[in-house]
Amino acid sequence: MKPSKLLFIILGGFLLGSFSSCKKYLEEKPLSFYDPVTVFSSIDNAKLAMNGCYWDLTNLWSFNYSHIGESGTDVSVFPFEDPVGDVENYSLTSSNGFAQDIWQNLYNGIYRCNQVIDRVGEMTAGSDAQRAALMGEAKTLRAIYYFDAVNFYDTPPLVLHETLGYNDSVFVSNSDPKSIFMQIVEDLKYGEQYAPDPSSSNLSQANKGVAKALLAKTYLFMGSAYWREKIFGNGNPDIDGKSVWELAATKANEVINSGWYSLQTTTSSRPDLDYAKNFLQTQQPNCREIIMDIHFNTTVWQPTKYGQWLAPLAVPSGWDPRNSQYFYHEEEGWIKPVAQFLMSFHDADIRFQWSVMPVIFHPGSADEPIEAHPVEDWYIGKWRSEAVIEWGGNMAPTYLRLADMYLIKAEALNELNNGPTAEAYLALNAVRERAHIPDIDAAYLNAPNPHASPDLLWGMQTNKYLADGTNPDYPGRHEYYTSGFISYPSLEDKFRAAVMSERAWEFCFERQRWLDLKRSKMLEEIIKPDRFKLVTGLKLLPGHIADDPYVKTYSNFTDAEMQIDPGNGGLGVYNKMVSSFDPVRNYRLPIPQSELDANKNLKQNPGY
Repeated sequence: MKPSKLLFIILGGFLLGSFSSCKKYLEEKPLSFYDPVTVFSSIDNAKLAMNGCYWDLTNLWSFNYSHIGESGTDVSVFPFEDPVGDVENYSLTSSNGFAQDIWQNLYNGIYRCNQVIDRVGEMTAGSDAQRAALMGEAKTLRAIYYFDAVNFYDTPPLVLHETLGYNDSVFVSNSDPKSIFMQIVEDLKYGEQYAPDPSSSNLSQANKGVAKALLAKTYLFMGSAYWREKIFGNGNPDIDGKSVWELAATKANEVINSGWYSLQTTTSSRPDLDYAKNFLQTQQPNCREIIMDIHFNTTVWQPTKYGQWLAPLAVPSGWDPRNSQYFYHEEEGWIKPVAQFLMSFHDADIRFQWSVMPVIFHPGSADEPIEAHPVEDWYIGKWRSEAVIEWGGNMAPTYLRLADMYLIKAEALNELNNGPTAEAYLALNAVRERAHIPDIDAAYLNAPNPHASPDLLWGMQTNKYLADGTNPDYPGRHEYYTSGFISYPSLEDKFRAAVMSERAWEFCFERQRWLDLKRSKMLEEIIKPDRFKLVTGLKLLPGHIADDPYVKTYSNFTDAEMQIDPGNGGLGVYNKMVSSFDPVRNYRLPIPQSELDANKNLKQNPGY
């Protein structure tokens, strides 16, 4: 039974009685209160209610997702010991507030979507098409929340109707992953048919393109090593007589050929800046690669602090002489790129110059040139403030990009056909060509030198290397491991590894790596201390140092300044700090203890 009256906060985007137990939410002062009967008496008001469903998505991306999706992987490190550092070291407990924040925001969002779905289903105002569009948008967004809930927690409760929170859902038990994934598929099928059409003026909306793209990704995940056994057991990974790999490739291809999107071109004299248009809100409407971004207002936290919502992925404090102001606080820039990942980029890869950046700390004097100071550290560059100052606007993290569809198509076709097809190679190479790196073919993957297979991030072992850190057989490739070589016996395995490597370079610091390593069951193989030993004498080559007008730290480098010192993890480059990884425990987050205490029907995940 639905509650007869539910307080609804439109302007603040906050729904009272949600599943949240976080004090900061309970202390929110509502701007306006509405009876749901009034809210859903008109299409315009119902649209406002729909807008409120996005509130928790921005909460999730403002802090938590930058950690859970990146630190604790092979591409980044969180070199501090605090509750968030528990993510990095795989030492989370059920009382950790970080995991609890993710849970409560996911379910706050689910509950908001459920109310819109239920109430719009009862509406008589507006046309059938208007109500169907609202329903399609709400179901697509609910699928987004559940996609993360199942991938983070494995067996979260499946709640599909309006509730008041604990009062109505306290007895809901865990749900099996298959039922959750099938509900996601059902919601997205509805969304791709009825949600609003994609629009460059609203890249943050859960529209038809988002539904179709996430449906491709959902099928991909369902067929991946981790989920395939849990969903299909020992049977074929089929839905309605079709392999999930075929379904993933088909949906990805539909997005690619929809006419709605295209890969951002990188043909100017500064291709790295062309690529950067994927990540700046003011540039994104003219960048047709964006399927969905997460919208933030420039006034979040402080109006003069550009993009501070993304602080964990941002550079630390510095002085910008163009406007005589500091652009970040010292405590930010928490997540660092891992040294080995820095070294793995091909020299010609234009993504490197935008994805990571060396930083020179400045004492704060406007009249002292930045270039006067040596390199101090390496940071994540996709969310740099310098470009925001130059271009204006805000930074918007990307939830889905067209590049993802190309790589989903390539991976799915490889799995479907027990090896890469010509079409799979074309899809993978479309992303590589945009990055200005060589195409991959069968001969390239079957190269005779197994310790240095090109473009297999985890297929190299350092049993020979040159003083400059390059491999003589594969120019532009860096060898950096002292142990832990992964052998890929078949062409299918090698192509799968090549796609996973490409995903690391293309989507680094976009909160995808942990999910990719989980679904492929590679976390237990990758997150090992012996995979993160540095080789003496390796350095970043001059080709990685560019004259970048938006990063004043790319000049006046010497070889000595760029030298990696394995004694301390490298000059400004952090080595990985991994205590242990338990495959029984660490492929999922713990269900918060507060939820277990309130709901005795919930069971904790294994190992916690």
